[in-house]
Amino acid sequence: RAWAALSRTTWGLRRAESAQRAIALAGLGRDSANAAVSYSEMAFGLAQGGKTSEAQAAIERALELVRENALTGSAIHACVLNNGALVAHDRGRLDEARRLYAEALALSESHGDAEAATGIRLNMAELEFALGRPDKALELTLAVEAQERVPRAMRHILFALQNGAAYRLALGDVAGARTAARDALQLARGTDPHYIAMNVHHLARWPSSAATPVARLGFAATPMHAIAARATSASPPNNAWTQYL
Repeated sequence: RAWAALSRTTWGLRRAESAQRAIALAGLGRDSANAAVSYSEMAFGLAQGGKTSEAQAAIERALELVRENALTGSAIHACVLNNGALVAHDRGRLDEARRLYAEALALSESHGDAEAATGIRLNMAELEFALGRPDKALELTLAVEAQERVPRAMRHILFALQNGAAYRLALGDVAGARTAARDALQLARGTDPHYIAMNVHHLARWPSSAATPVARLGFAATPMHAIAARATSASPPNNAWTQYL
């Protein structure tokens, strides 16, 4: 379980490596539910690391374990579908990603898992942004930004703010984007250097006015998880963030 948890807090190939260890231990303990989740986390990490064929094989194995072990319709199934959508998104299969996110969200809501549902909505927002709909993306993040800032919600609020900064910029709201990024930077302090790097990266590249074309900014069309993934897959974890400062 410790390796499974670690796989959900790292990026790229390091995520895949942690998930692979969790899969091996789950096999020893005949823990099919944990194995299914870990295969899906491994798939996402592999996709982030550019290993698309291996990622597809891993997500298909996760879905097989769901079917074989009577986990269809469970919270585990929702987690696997969410990671399947992330893989599809990274591979450019955006219609498939939208369908999988919708299925994952419906299952999470049916189980009353508000935290999982919030995470899925944030992923859906990045998909909307990739589809050229920053207004829809921002709509999905605003409710998360407004949540009470209690410890269990802080990670999602941070993601909502830093992604919402890019969405606002795409909509021409430079002042709102700057405020969101600064707010996210404050929340990120003392947590993970990747989060700090992403928001400093934002603030360092703000245009001086809303008239600056979004395409010139380079980062604005890049999902935030992809920025972090590139850092982690290319560099040691303690040094990866420095390339963005």
